[in-house]
Amino acid sequence: MIKKLSFILLCIVLSDYLYAQNLIIKGGNIVNADSNIAIPNNAIEIRNGKIYSIGATTNENNFPTITLQKDDYILPGLFDLHAHLKLVYEGQLKEDTVTTPLLYLANGVTTIFTCGDVDPEAVAKYKSNVASGRSTGPRILNSGPYFGHGNNEWNDSISREEIYRKIDYWAGRGVDGLKVKDISEHQLKYIIDRAHKHGLTVTGHLNHIVHPEVGSQIAIPLGIDRLEHFIGGYALPGKKPGYTEVAMLDLSDPLIDKSIDLFIENEVYFNSTLTVIGGFTQSQDEWLKYWVDEKKYWTPYAQSIVENNPKKWNPNRQKFYENSKKILKRYYDRGGLISMGTDGPLILDFLWVFKTPGFNTHREMAMMSEIRIPNNEILKIATINSAMAMGLEEKVGSIEIGKLADLIIIKGNPLEDIYFTRSVHTVIKNGEIYDSQSLLEKCEGKLGPESEEKWFNK
Repeated sequence: MIKKLSFILLCIVLSDYLYAQNLIIKGGNIVNADSNIAIPNNAIEIRNGKIYSIGATTNENNFPTITLQKDDYILPGLFDLHAHLKLVYEGQLKEDTVTTPLLYLANGVTTIFTCGDVDPEAVAKYKSNVASGRSTGPRILNSGPYFGHGNNEWNDSISREEIYRKIDYWAGRGVDGLKVKDISEHQLKYIIDRAHKHGLTVTGHLNHIVHPEVGSQIAIPLGIDRLEHFIGGYALPGKKPGYTEVAMLDLSDPLIDKSIDLFIENEVYFNSTLTVIGGFTQSQDEWLKYWVDEKKYWTPYAQSIVENNPKKWNPNRQKFYENSKKILKRYYDRGGLISMGTDGPLILDFLWVFKTPGFNTHREMAMMSEIRIPNNEILKIATINSAMAMGLEEKVGSIEIGKLADLIIIKGNPLEDIYFTRSVHTVIKNGEIYDSQSLLEKCEGKLGPESEEKWFNK
């Protein structure tokens, strides 16, 4: 036993990754997605990347074994359904398929939905490379291009037939869902109808610049599956972008509850993305603060961009943030479905503080705890709820026999303190083991543009 344990840990330290889809995990405690208690772990047996048994094993096949400590807790792998791989600076948008994915994985985020790709071909290729083992990263659920004015090539005259052709193409390429951003009502209907014919979910960033009038009160009756950033709906006048109108809301307006009830009645999921919203404010909320030096993962050039950006604080953003927290708690209390999403692109022109992909997932969970969503419910949001939002609950999202072995191991019981999720030290995806610290070390000084010359291809 000692020899097997020493061998597996040595491999992890040397390579940050061990291809060990057959594995025994003994000791520690299990915190599952559907439970509010931690139970001692006798054994989890993984065969061919799936959970084969829980509770007891003879290890007749002499699989490698990890033995955990009493303060180790095993959780399902985390999700981020509003993740981005893109970097944005001075009008240039590029996908980062090297460092950003490792930061997600190192933080225990084993599945991401890319939620609008600026280079969808590059993301599709990277997804294929991860699936085949040629690249390291979380499980990639890709969206293809933005549909709507989030795409610079979009316009309101694009016909139903052309929309159908675009969706048919990307469905054929194997995307896992679609993202609409700033879209007309009639085009939104075409997109939802066609996507559902292909079995794809649709999420939306609505109430935006060109079509602020199109919000949840229109999208939900059309059949949208998930919405980002704003509950919106009947409570927003639809004259200005949602960021502005949510900041101006009277929280006693009964139309807010009417909008929330529309989500609930139609079982539509909501991603609050309060991490990115809070990052644009002067908030001193505990959950927004650093627990590691995130700056060290950024390139020196990217660090200089962020540090030298003028701090143009907008009081509307602060009000939007405060109102959004209160609305999210109200939404939860009324029974609304929440999935996990952080909205993590590095838009260097607007970043005033270092908020880093992967780490933001833990911030989002801590924020939910701060507004008094129970910790066991937060863990459900970050795991099985998000799997259900993508129709993947039979494959991932909880620790169950027959599901893919997506697990994270942390120090401390997150049911007692959600901040313990930040102590990820081991990540298992499809039964493959990764050492979190080794992955993070690979990212040091790598996130963002290397230099002005390389970024602009001078």
